Amino acid sequence: MNRNEFKETLKDLKEFVGPEWLEDERAAAGTIPDPMTTHPLVYAWQQTSKYLAGHRVPGLDTTPRQQFLHLMMFAGHVKNVKACPVVDSENRRVDMTASELYQKRLQDGVLYRSAVYELQVAGAHLRQGYSLSFIHDNSVPTPEFRGFRGHNTYFARYSSAPVVSSLVSAPNSGDAISVEQKVQLFILGVSSLQWLVSRQDSW
Repeated sequence: MNRNEFKETLKDLKEFVGPEWLEDERAAAGTIPDPMTTHPLVYAWQQTSKYLAGHRVPGLDTTPRQQFLHLMMFAGHVKNVKACPVVDSENRRVDMTASELYQKRLQDGVLYRSAVYELQVAGAHLRQGYSLSFIHDNSVPTPEFRGFRGHNTYFARYSSAPVVSSLVSAPNSGDAISVEQKVQLFILGVSSLQWLVSRQDSW
């Protein structure tokens, strides 16, 4: 993935989270956003935009910083999951996109990280050959997804009740991420980074 390909991937991410919301938040944050009060995605976007525009950003000139890597990996996952269908609990297609299913939580600074985690899990399994559909069920607070590979069906639920599943569990909406979940996220992150590096051309 070269610089131009990454810019195109960022366009997909912008559409997924809501372009008007993102631009409004970026304008409110200013050119030097406060990491303590700025939405995590907006802060990462501002830092990365400077880097892509050729401006010097301390820490990004030689080694990508956390915000840059986060945006790079998240954009890659969104590019994969954006076309996944949304179905109801009876597996009937719902007139809703994955973006519409997740936008409200992605735009919430508190719920953002748990929503990103769920999309990273889905994206990682897509790259492993699964076909996925998101399940929109008003009886649970966060989306679920069902994965298919060959004759096997896998199911993941992000809710307060523990669910036995072949997929990794994700943090509850708004909850702190446990040590076990941090380890799982680190493994997913390493896997994602290896995938990105394997496709990297000249930046």
